Amino acid sequence: MTRHSICSGGFLSNGVKVKGMRKNIPVILAALFILCGVSLNFIRAAEGKISKKAEVRTFTGIVDSVSLADPEKGVKSELSAIDTNNKKTVFLVTATTTMYNAKSAPINLDKIKKGEKVKVKFITTKEGVNEAISVRIAP
Repeated sequence: MTRHSICSGGFLSNGVKVKGMRKNIPVILAALFILCGVSLNFIRAAEGKISKKAEVRTFTGIVDSVSLADPEKGVKSELSAIDTNNKKTVFLVTATTTMYNAKSAPINLDKIKKGEKVKVKFITTKEGVNEAISVRIAP
């Protein structure tokens, strides 16, 4: 049995031309790379590490109460409001929540009072918490 090796120029040592072998290597490597990436995404999804992007929703209602954070007691800032169906919804207000008055000027949570009409953009977390993205006092 004779062993042949590829010499420079793409020829076997017996003089036979090897067609396109070197051109296929990058394609094969790219396909393997893509296959590995897809496999890793399936594994992560199965483990629950890839979360679906939360849908931003809008709520309009009348402020029922506002509670300011008290880190010493472990209390977080919240705003509760009642919609037109008389359903109360509580929103977590975080440091990244933006708040505006009726003239679109930035305000702090303590400026929002019971009885004011508000429009809240929010997401619902995996844990079921309504996290406010923005709160605007309606005119």
